[in-house]
Amino acid sequence: MSSKKLGFTLVEIIAVLVILGILAATAVPRYFDLQEEAQIKAVTATVAEARARISMSFAQFLLAGGQCSKLKTISLTTAYQKPKATTTTIGIADEDATIGGWKLTGSVADLSQTTKELLITEFTPPGGTVPILLQTEPNNTVPFTLHFPQCN
Repeated sequence: MSSKKLGFTLVEIIAVLVILGILAATAVPRYFDLQEEAQIKAVTATVAEARARISMSFAQFLLAGGQCSKLKTISLTTAYQKPKATTTTIGIADEDATIGGWKLTGSVADLSQTTKELLITEFTPPGGTVPILLQTEPNNTVPFTLHFPQCN
């Protein structure tokens, strides 16, 4: 009778584990980099959407016969309704007080201030309860600025 031994030797198993360890050590950091990059792209798209909504609402306000000097605020959390000439506040948010599902910090931009920009560094993702701060380097947040129309 001949007996065949089936299976792997200890050396073969260790070699496979070493190879898997090397692959995991290179793949895991790349995965986390991709995850942070995806968050930055999603937030960038949200800010671009907010900018477009601001421009659209401001243009609709002017087309409805509104005077630029009467517009006092643009709200990032007030639900959008087609602006009227008598409006003093324009809302650009969805019905759930978000912009594309994202909640942005800074609820109202006061147009009476000299600066017409709102710096946003904190975002709450759709369905999330904890705001995220996007960082490119330790203690250095990625700035996202909303520019508001000016009356000259």
